[in-house]
Amino acid sequence: MDVAQLDFDAHMPILYDFWCTLLLGDMSYTRNAMEVHISLHRKSALTNVHFDEWLRLFNDTADELYSGEKVSEAKYRAKSIAGLMLYKVETEGNKIIV
Repeated sequence: MDVAQLDFDAHMPILYDFWCTLLLGDMSYTRNAMEVHISLHRKSALTNVHFDEWLRLFNDTADELYSGEKVSEAKYRAKSIAGLMLYKVETEGNKIIV
């Protein structure tokens, strides 16, 4: 089941902007990643299994395609983001919307 109904052709430029903003400081990402994932969690619960798998795929891909200081930074940030996002979806995502 594709709960997110994600169009990867449309989504990839958003991801590029997100990571360029974090790693290069170019400030091209202007969205709220947390809000999007909380909304998704309300449709279908995101769990540590999802975030662990995302992190594994992220790290494997980064290691396969790149090397260097920015890769280490990206992997560190990805781990932090996964932990924070899991916490936020579990706390904010389970609140009743009035």
